[in-house]
Amino acid sequence: MSEHRCLWDDNYEENPKRFTHTLNRFQELELIDRCQALTPRKATEEEILRIHSSDHITDMKSTENVEDVELLEEKSSHFDAVYFHPKTYELALYSAGSTIDLMNDIVCGKIRNGFALVRPPGHHAMRSEPCGSGSYHRYCIFNNVAIGAAHCLNNLGVERILIVDWDVHHGQVVFFNTAVSLKCTIISVTERPLNTRFMTTREFSTSLSIATKWEPFGDNYNFIGGEKAKGFNVNVPLNETEMKNSDYLAVFHNLLLPIAYEFNPQLVIVSAGYDAAIGCPEGEMCLTPALYSHLCHSLMSLANGKVAVVIEGGYCIPSLAESAALTLRALLGDPCPLMEDLTPLKDSLVKSVLDVIYVLRPYWKCLQMQGVFDRHSVNESFRREHLPFIEYKGKMALIEKPTKYPTRDCYPIQSETQKSYFVNEINRLIAITDLSRKYSQKRTCIAYDEAMTKHKCRTTHPERPSRITFIIEKLKSDKLFDECLHLETRSATEEELSLVHSKEHIEMMKSTQHLSDKELKKLSNKYDSVYLTRETYSAAKLAVGNVLQVVDSVLTDQCLNGFACVRPPGHHSSQTTASGFCCFNNVSIAAKYAINKYNKNRILIIDWDVHHGDGTQKIFENDDKVLYISLHRYDFADFFPQSIQSNYNIRKNVVNIPWNGGPMTQSEYLLAFFNVVLPVSYEFNPDLVFISAGFDAAIIQWELINHIVQPDDPLGEYQLSPQVFGHMTHMLSRLANGKVIVCLEGGYNLISNGLCAAECVSTLLGRPVVPLTCTQYNPSAIETLKCVVGFHSTNWRNLTFDFDLPESLI
Repeated sequence: MSEHRCLWDDNYEENPKRFTHTLNRFQELELIDRCQALTPRKATEEEILRIHSSDHITDMKSTENVEDVELLEEKSSHFDAVYFHPKTYELALYSAGSTIDLMNDIVCGKIRNGFALVRPPGHHAMRSEPCGSGSYHRYCIFNNVAIGAAHCLNNLGVERILIVDWDVHHGQVVFFNTAVSLKCTIISVTERPLNTRFMTTREFSTSLSIATKWEPFGDNYNFIGGEKAKGFNVNVPLNETEMKNSDYLAVFHNLLLPIAYEFNPQLVIVSAGYDAAIGCPEGEMCLTPALYSHLCHSLMSLANGKVAVVIEGGYCIPSLAESAALTLRALLGDPCPLMEDLTPLKDSLVKSVLDVIYVLRPYWKCLQMQGVFDRHSVNESFRREHLPFIEYKGKMALIEKPTKYPTRDCYPIQSETQKSYFVNEINRLIAITDLSRKYSQKRTCIAYDEAMTKHKCRTTHPERPSRITFIIEKLKSDKLFDECLHLETRSATEEELSLVHSKEHIEMMKSTQHLSDKELKKLSNKYDSVYLTRETYSAAKLAVGNVLQVVDSVLTDQCLNGFACVRPPGHHSSQTTASGFCCFNNVSIAAKYAINKYNKNRILIIDWDVHHGDGTQKIFENDDKVLYISLHRYDFADFFPQSIQSNYNIRKNVVNIPWNGGPMTQSEYLLAFFNVVLPVSYEFNPDLVFISAGFDAAIIQWELINHIVQPDDPLGEYQLSPQVFGHMTHMLSRLANGKVIVCLEGGYNLISNGLCAAECVSTLLGRPVVPLTCTQYNPSAIETLKCVVGFHSTNWRNLTFDFDLPESLI
């Protein structure tokens, strides 16, 4: 594919170096050997005809083997930013055919995902246009992605495809595929600086497109699809240059991921242009190569991990090669690199996202986070209001299309000073991006000691030894246990316990070893919901010690991540007391241990136990090195621990998401992740993530053991599927270079515990997560999230979409 080049302009930016340098970078990082190579092949005419007209094919074929350079240049002048080479037609067939085979093998389960390093690119190539004006634009010959998607829809029985186009230019693939069905959702992330480029986009399609550059009409936010596919075209016009990582993440978190989960695709295709990467003269954006790893990883939680990445644009060779390589690393399961701290969102980005939400919210249930206002009434509240408007500054839509286009010097040219600056900046980013292998042994470690089962209540109690033994049995039956590194067990020292707990509390727990049954019962009654035995102290020290073993393993790069299957749980225990089945605060001690021993300065603790971790909050509410985020049942302080301190209005480093008003499901939890957890966590930019993983919000409706149907968790009464815990783990794994430690907290339905823990461990091991769909949202949850965002919008700059939108369409 390196033979396709411009014969009359050696400086043409779409040149063979885009292919050869990217391939070289793949080889330097030893990525090629980790991939399964597919034999390239030409697409057949029948396959091309699924998208393009026969006249288009005939016209393209006429350039094959033509050696007259002047003739080729003259023909090229009839099309916008296209050149022809004697090999162009043949190589375009190879690009399309290879893309088809890649998607075919992914859908058929021969490979999990794939990367098509092909050229010429394709996402501007259209079916045909009237008056013989041509059907290819901007370096593109055949529309590789559209042809591959058509193959999957027509030949493989795929019903829902999500196409994400993050090329800086809007891809017309959005507008012409599957025009009368709801099978293809296309998301295109592009730039739209409202200039004078001519590109027509009048063909309708079923598509979800986040788009931003070049087209005069079809790429603005109000173009949401044809009559039979309203809402399936999502354009996000980014109306200025120099957009950064934070801006693109905001689009993904507030639009792309919520809609994608509601759409629930069976295949994800990425039109992967890298011309928004830093240094590209076309895009003039400032995305770092590392960001593309994060964007790709976020899509891998969809469609059972079936993701096909097809390269499109990108014309700064160093940033193109690095960005593509980091995308491939993500597909291979490597952790996402750490990024530098995020910058504030651009005001124009916020306006664009709100515009898109405004026109799409009638079609997507997930886009209800903003309030409404009557635009004909005076605003008497303190709420911010956003009034969308439509503006076009481009002129090409209003004038006649030219009959000829320039064929030389028809691309932006940077000065030598600009080139030098960008090369130095890209080299700096490469130097600070740690791409070393993150574990010397196995990817995931497990800490468990059967001696923790000796802590056992004499009467029936939900916090029982079988909670952890059942989990281990489940991990073994699912063949997950042996894939993990089994850590040596140890007890925490009193010095380690004192990192969090008072001397008095430690001594009180220690005294239980020698108390009579009557004395133990009397002491237990002093605490809220705690039972004590003579084995409690040793079991609690083992629980803490095993979590610390996981910390050591992860932070010495012995393993990438880990799971601590421990009890008694810990997140209700404060500095001075036991509470809620908890004796010592396992995760809090581990966080302090990581800070003191490994000089970690940003620890993120995500607590999804159905009960608020009041102990963890008390320990860290004045410690800015720790961000504590809790999703929990609150019921206006009527649910354990029944404290108003579990509400949302605490302080910056405590982000409580307190649910009220009925059972919650996976839909509400994922919506909270998209709109609160991920934006805040990315802004915090942790170097280690702890998950206080209680599974008492889970529901089991279908699992049988010994022919006895288990009820829902007796304490949580929520309805989360076990699979959602895998998805939340996957999302958090993008942070902290993949250094994530999952620590068991609550969860009292044995089957639920086993299933949920297995989902988490499977995800830690790099296996794909089971697809989920989100279709209904509890109105009370929406109100809670609005309150959380409203309170924290002054604390966290990424929570800046707290606006009301017009009640009716303008």
